[in-house]
Formats: sequence, C-alpha cells, structure tokens
Amino acid sequence: MRLMMIDHSNPGGVETVNIEVIREFLDLVELVLFVMPAHRIAYYKKILPTSDRLVYASLEWPEESWFVLMRRLDGLVRRVDPDAPLRRRFVDLRLQQLVRTHGITHCFCTWIFGEPVPDLPVPIGAMVMDLNWRFFPENFSRSTAELDGCFVHWLNEPQMIFPVSEFTLEAVQKYFPGFRAPARVVPHGSTVHPLERLSLPDPPSVPLFFYPASRYRYKNHRALMAAAVILAERGHRFEIVFTGKDTDTLVGDTPLGPDVEPTRQFYLNHRAVLSQHLRALGFCPASTVEHYYKSCTAVVLPTLYEGFGLPLIEALGWGARVICSDIAPFREQINRYDCAEFAEIYPAHDTDALVQCMERAILEAERYRRPAPEVIATRMGRWTWRHAAELYLECLAAL
Repeated sequence: MRLMMIDHSNPGGVETVNIEVIREFLDLVELVLFVMPAHRIAYYKKILPTSDRLVYASLEWPEESWFVLMRRLDGLVRRVDPDAPLRRRFVDLRLQQLVRTHGITHCFCTWIFGEPVPDLPVPIGAMVMDLNWRFFPENFSRSTAELDGCFVHWLNEPQMIFPVSEFTLEAVQKYFPGFRAPARVVPHGSTVHPLERLSLPDPPSVPLFFYPASRYRYKNHRALMAAAVILAERGHRFEIVFTGKDTDTLVGDTPLGPDVEPTRQFYLNHRAVLSQHLRALGFCPASTVEHYYKSCTAVVLPTLYEGFGLPLIEALGWGARVICSDIAPFREQINRYDCAEFAEIYPAHDTDALVQCMERAILEAERYRRPAPEVIATRMGRWTWRHAAELYLECLAAL
C-alpha cells in the first residue's frame, strides 16, 4: 500500500494523531506521502523518524517547469478568494498530480472538520474525531447547517469512515441517519513507553494539578478556576497548570470571543486568589507536556464533551493519577484499559464534586504512589497505536 495523508496545520490533538499513526504506518506500508502547507514540513521532519518510506510534499505547486504557471494561478486565486470553489479545484489538481507521481493507492484523512472531500482517483478513509458543532454550536463562526452540509459529503463520498469512539459513532447515527459510507470504530491508541522512561522526576514542592487542553468553552477551564477559589479559601497549598493552544489568553487583559470571555472574566474577578495558584502557559512543546504528566499530583480533565479525549490515555500512559468528568468517551477508555483504580470520575457539571476529588488528591499527595511501570505497560498494551494502525490498513485494503 502507498498511502497519502494530509495535514491541515492544526496543532494539538490532530497533530498528535498524525505523528503517532505515521510512526506505525512506516513499518506497515510501502510508502507514506505526507502532504501539508510548505511551512509545516520542517516541523514534522524534526519529530518524525527519517525513513525512505516517508516522503513530504507541499500543497503548493513547486517552482519548476510547467508547474510555475499552476503555482502563479493558484496564488492569484488564493489572494482573491481563498475559500472559493476554484481554489479547492487547484488543491485537488495538486493532490491528483501527487497521486500519479508517487503511485498512491489509498488516502487516509485524520482531519475533516470544515474541509471538502478531496477529489482523488483512489479510495479514501476518513477519521471522524467528533461532532463538536452539534453539541456546542456557539463555538463556531459557521452555522450548524453549513457544517452539517460539509460533514454530509464526508459521510457519503469516502469509501469508509472511522469514528474514534462508540460515542462518536452513536452521535453520527443520531444526527445523520442513513449515511452511506461504511463505518468502523477505531479508537486512538496508547503509547507504551519503555520502562526506563516511566521513571519519575522529583515531585513538586506543592500539589500540582495539570490540565492539557486547548481554549474552548466545552473544555471547561472555568470549572477548574472555580474549584481553585474554593480550595484556596480552605487554606490549601496547590498549583494548577494549563497547557494548550490559547490558554494563556484566559488570564490576559484582552477580551475574547463570547464563548470563552466568561472564563476570562471569572479569572479577572478572582485574580487576587487565582494568580497565586494558576499558570496558563498556552501551547507548549511535547517535552513540556510530558514533564507535567510525569511530575504532577494529578491530571484533571473537567471537559464537558469529547469525541475521544486523548489526554486521558496520555495521562494513564505516564502513570498519572486522573480526575475526570463523567462522560461516555472517558468511560470507554477507562474500561478498555481496566484503569478504574487510577481514574476518579465525578459528575461533569458538579463543581463541588470536583473540589472533593482535588482536595482528596492534595491530602494524599505525599503518600500516593503511581502504579509500577510494569503495570502501566501491561494495561496500556491492550490497545496501542500499532493496533489502531493495523486496523486502519486492514479496512483500507478491503476497499
């Protein structure tokens, strides 16, 4: 199999998925052609392994021979109207040219939100991460009807879709009954770290709660802020660290959009207390995120909605204690890895219950012991990125 994948320049969870599946695909297919905006290529080359099976290509037309004309026309269209159908046609022509040049047999898309289905002469499998706009439409500038229309194309044109959880498949069936594409649930996988990498750094001087999540209302950063105010009033010493795209703006002085501005206002109203306990770092490199997974007292995930919720698997993979909201995708994963003893679940909208979980973690911080590395490796080995990659390829090969 010679596989095309497309990156749409989305840092965060989508980027993590691309990296993990490509690492596995390199052992399983003849070629991975990874197509992306030109400015992203250097970034991925620093992270992904060097392999003669991995070829990078730009979505832009190259500056050579007859491609120069296409490049100039494409640039003109992009300047006039970057979202025009004609611009999409230029992208499809570029992808078709890459399919021919590299003998591509299949295409695997991990990010489809708001993107049109590429017009390709090979089978396409599409990962369905979530139906976020259906649950929190206020987060999006485009209307629900417009986003539904785009998604319907993905449900009818690709040869197969891959919802990342049973919960996500049920949502697709509920909101889009009768869709034509066959569906196969393929959960994201875990990374089984070498045992020596699970060695822990020195614990923090005060209990530290870690929340890695981009700045969206449904991620519910405000609940953690509210819990922090209560814990501070009770006299506890602790620290909370946010990482994730734009989380630093939640504690800034610049007004935000209506979906997340109430969270920033909550911080401003309680700045005297929260500034002593909360650090919002914004987007951070993977090494920083890993450090907090390994050193924190607990990973806290108060999110109200997820299609899957990758940070839960990442936290469990590092042996971290987890406090998480009671949502279906989290329960799926906890059951899959038989990790109920390491994850404390509380009702998603119950701030008092969240406070109780965090207070318990603070009081137990000095005597709590993470599971042994061997236990972590055994549990997380039940479903890995290799398992996910093999199932993707099995389904694609059958098309």
